Amino acid sequence: MNVYHLSLSREEEETVEQMYQHAKKRRLRQRALMVLLSHQGYCQKEIAQIVGVSYPTARHYLHADHLYG
Repeated sequence: MNVYHLSLSREEEETVEQMYQHAKKRRLRQRALMVLLSHQGYCQKEIAQIVGVSYPTARHYLHADHLYG
């Protein structure tokens, strides 16, 4: 299990929180929540369980955010 965590600046964290609170698309809200949980120190397996997605899905989105922001 990969245990790296995303680190966000305060501005990035605020932007992601806004996306989570106001995005109309459910998947965008899910992705924002995954990023916030990773920033808070949750591992990918825990994030997958909390959000209700498979572990590979959580890993994919967190890895993509890590690479591309």
